[in-house]
Amino acid sequence: MNLKKWGIVVAVYLVIFAVVVVVQEYVWRSFTIPTEQIVIANSKDKALKMAAKKNVNCYQGWQVPYNYRLGYDYEFQIIWQGNNKYRVSYIFNNAMHIKKVARTFAGTYFDNTLYINQNFYVNHHGNRWFIGNKGKSENLVNSRSVKNNHKIQKRAVIKSSKKEQTTKKINSNSNAAVKLPTTTTRTSAMQYFTENQKLYVTYDNKKNKVLVPNGYSQVFIMPNNSYNETLNAGSYIITPEFTAFVGYRKNSTGILYSIDKGKHWSYSKLKYNGFRGKAFISITNDRVYVTYATDESLGTDYYATFFSSNMKTWSEADFPKSLDQSNVTLVYWDNDNLVYYASKLGGFNFSDDGGENMRTVTLDFPSSIENMSGGNPFTVPSAMYTKQGRIYLIMSQSENGDYAQNNQLMEAVMVKSLDLGSFDYESQQAEK
Repeated sequence: MNLKKWGIVVAVYLVIFAVVVVVQEYVWRSFTIPTEQIVIANSKDKALKMAAKKNVNCYQGWQVPYNYRLGYDYEFQIIWQGNNKYRVSYIFNNAMHIKKVARTFAGTYFDNTLYINQNFYVNHHGNRWFIGNKGKSENLVNSRSVKNNHKIQKRAVIKSSKKEQTTKKINSNSNAAVKLPTTTTRTSAMQYFTENQKLYVTYDNKKNKVLVPNGYSQVFIMPNNSYNETLNAGSYIITPEFTAFVGYRKNSTGILYSIDKGKHWSYSKLKYNGFRGKAFISITNDRVYVTYATDESLGTDYYATFFSSNMKTWSEADFPKSLDQSNVTLVYWDNDNLVYYASKLGGFNFSDDGGENMRTVTLDFPSSIENMSGGNPFTVPSAMYTKQGRIYLIMSQSENGDYAQNNQLMEAVMVKSLDLGSFDYESQQAEK
């Protein structure tokens, strides 16, 4: 009798097991790879973060086949790739059980950690965001009000152009909002230069020159009323789509800029009156960031950072109180989330959440440099730029640095590693 009972139990178990296997197999065969996430958010940053998490959720749980199933212990970084394209870099920790997933997602598996990069394209209608893995042109809201706004803006441009065709004077009285370019094109042929105490920019290596009206007196003025024509790297932007300098006037400080290759210039006033120290300007796909000296005491310069999406209204960046913002040597925004910030007292830090939380940057130099007589001479983060999707860092020498080759002071070129907060040595070059 006991054998019969055990037989029934085993039979029931086998039936249940078979049903589970059949159901699971059916669910697994029905699994489809998500191609688009739709989220509701009031900003692009929030939409991207929500979509990145939602994307991972689609690959979690028993209903996902093993070779597609992702873990729950993960983090991610969002990096702008130009236009409306973004790359999400996922890092899955304690990933011993998902080695096969690396092959599925063309990822990298190392030391129980899985690295996956996925590209997404962002489009939206109002606060409804579409984040997919297929490229599309950025769509605008097809509402009647937006179309009317476009017509109004078009009429305004036509009217203003008639007035400005005969002049290149700086428009300092208008606070009209402008549409920032989503991408910019930079080459070594785009630069500034001076002639007879006038400031010019060129977009074609001086084949043609464009005068910046009254730019010399505003851009090069020093606190002692002398003029210094050398601007620190990162303190200006020269591209056909957006050209900008920090301008210092008697009663205000602002951004002197052009969005039409220097045909017309405007001045956007910043909140605080500042003075010529170091300055840093960055442009992302939808914002301009500026850091400049606003106060000075006993040889220490104090800085403030502001951002704008329309060159009309400016908001101050919300950095932690613990971040030292004096004697700044470098500020660079790669996108609205990723910012690098260096100062003499505060060291070299970065944030991947728009400045809310700062972490220390690590620099990896070869032993040949670390063990140089007198120590590593490259101690000052001084400039950053993005080229072909890679972030480069320039490490300069301190004011007392004297390491030179062929009678030229040298600087180090570093490149960002997989970790956003880590840079590897690449080469040396003469200081520019």
